[in-house]
Amino acid sequence: MEELVKPIVQAFLVCDSVILDSFTRKKSIIGTFTHLWAPRFPCQHPQMGVYFCLTDAEGQYEFELRLVYLDQDQLIGTASLPSVDIKDRLQIHDFGVNIPALV
Repeated sequence: MEELVKPIVQAFLVCDSVILDSFTRKKSIIGTFTHLWAPRFPCQHPQMGVYFCLTDAEGQYEFELRLVYLDQDQLIGTASLPSVDIKDRLQIHDFGVNIPALV
């Protein structure tokens, strides 16, 4: 089995949600943020969206996002995307995924 080309990330945004327009196939990135704030922990965040854009990829890929609390090496949430077959390394591919409630 051939080793997959490691894609280059062109964009990576964290937001409240990513919405896919079923007609245009465009993605709307709603409520970007860089920090989560809460008066006390643990807390529950209702949903988190992640948008990312890749280039220089070729082959069959399976993407999984893992949200990890690094101080404790604790897995907080995961999201997977359906397998995608990328034919042309020059094409740009973008993806949006929503991760349900996080504690």
